[in-house]
Amino acid sequence: MKKKLLYIIPILLIVFGVILFKTSNDSSSPTENVEQEVPEKIELIIDYGNGNSSSHSLNTSGEETAFSILEKIAKEEKIALNTQQYDFGIFVKAIGEKESSAEMAWIYFVNEESGQVAADQYQLKAGDKVEWKYIAPEM
Repeated sequence: MKKKLLYIIPILLIVFGVILFKTSNDSSSPTENVEQEVPEKIELIIDYGNGNSSSHSLNTSGEETAFSILEKIAKEEKIALNTQQYDFGIFVKAIGEKESSAEMAWIYFVNEESGQVAADQYQLKAGDKVEWKYIAPEM
């Protein structure tokens, strides 16, 4: 019986040690196991022409449109924004002192492609780059 105990005790100690080691590794602090979430960003550039532009980086909630981020920055930066609502959506008439006309107009681009719908209808995704450019409209 004593011989059996001499074999069983070390085996039990090894098993107990393995169990103790495993549970201590599994219960590490939550900050070690949780990846820190990095907010997703959207970039906004307002190009006034003649080499004048401003660049902004915004966190996204997933609900932004090409217009809503322009509106948000315009409010934050106290930039005058003049718009008109139509059946198809919002039309940007002026940003700051630059007004849309037949010769020059505010046109938005997402990831370097011009928008095909009104800016308030274009749903953005994280990582998008939105540019509002004061340029001659293509006919």
